Amino acid sequence: MQQELDSHPQDLLAEIHNALGAEICQVLEVDHWKLIDQLTGPSGTLTKAIQERANDINSLSAYQSNLDPSKQGEQQPYNNAGRLMKTLKEERSINFLSSHGVLPKYGFPVDSVNLNILYHDHELSGSIDLSRDLKIAISEFAPPAAVVANGRVWTSYAINTVPNQSWPTYIYYTCPKCRRIVPPNRGMVSVTFNTDEAELQSCPSCGKTMQAHKFIIPQFGFSTKIDVAPKPVGDSRPKTYYATQTQFWGLEGRTERQLAEAREQQILFAQKPVSLIYSPGGQLFVLNRGSKNRGFLTCPECGFTTDRAQFNPRKGHRTKFNRPCHTKLEPVSLGHRFSTDILKITLPAHTVANPDYQDKDQASSVLYAILEGASAALDISRDDINGCVNYAADGTQELILFDDTPGGSGFSKQIYENFEQVVHEAIHQVSGICGCSFH
Repeated sequence: MQQELDSHPQDLLAEIHNALGAEICQVLEVDHWKLIDQLTGPSGTLTKAIQERANDINSLSAYQSNLDPSKQGEQQPYNNAGRLMKTLKEERSINFLSSHGVLPKYGFPVDSVNLNILYHDHELSGSIDLSRDLKIAISEFAPPAAVVANGRVWTSYAINTVPNQSWPTYIYYTCPKCRRIVPPNRGMVSVTFNTDEAELQSCPSCGKTMQAHKFIIPQFGFSTKIDVAPKPVGDSRPKTYYATQTQFWGLEGRTERQLAEAREQQILFAQKPVSLIYSPGGQLFVLNRGSKNRGFLTCPECGFTTDRAQFNPRKGHRTKFNRPCHTKLEPVSLGHRFSTDILKITLPAHTVANPDYQDKDQASSVLYAILEGASAALDISRDDINGCVNYAADGTQELILFDDTPGGSGFSKQIYENFEQVVHEAIHQVSGICGCSFH
């Protein structure tokens, strides 16, 4: 297939133009075959899927070669590994491609990853497709979280690794005083980077020296452990490490088309200016900092990952194929970076007359009032829009509204164009009409 695509067949190019239209083809640079690069290039979705599958099969083969089927206690693991390799090799192409995000599925996820089930019983594991958009996967699949599928509870054990590649890793900051999270201000670093050597930064909100942390993007997915059988479904829900923090990263790296579509205006409310900036191509990131924000410990070699509070360093760790590994574990958070349409709102400075509200998170209150107002005024599903509070370099608070779908859906632009109507509805929503007190 790669050879065929490298020949740039004109009949295929014509079919793509017929299917997508001239405008979309121009954005995707179809005539320059950029779309194909995203599929089969060095970092293409198909390339990564094939590398991940080949790595799993090679690792299983190495695991099996270290077992002696003539020895008691090793025959069953030997046979199990063989059956699992056979399952991976014989998986239907359409299932393989769709589960790895090469072909679209329901919801058309942009960054789809799997929780690979390393278990020999094909009746239990063969029909399971545990794939999620990465924004959800860093919560639901984060080791040692468990998910229910096919009547069993499967426990995530490791973050997948691929030979000669590494997870994208970034430095972010947290303030120990006011708990603010500040996005990365530099490019990627190695997963083994020592955060003690990171540049010192002061909190833009309170001025306190912040703490540096790492987050990795687990773009190769997750796996269970080969010798751990699934558990029966019980009465309690499996534990999940929720990714509840979405942060604004910035507007860098926008294309010429996105820059041309950006808009800016000022509106007066109570004789005070409110600044609005709409733009496609806004960058945001989602963080899973683990239970109680302790983060995770992960092995950059084998991918073993666990909650920091649950790890006993004296026992060490083993790979997902149950082999000992002696690589040092790295403290990390799990993250995902995505691009979508955003609306940046900068409110004027003001004083709060009511002492009961002095210590409240006023910015978040205003943010969610505007989100509810936009949903009601413009008939936008509340699940399709979201927001966060951002702090500019000078400490100014900014409200960031964004489309909660990668690439954007046009809702932020709609709010920008009807902002006064949205604000009036937001005030109406918190006016006490529901029977609660005025907010």
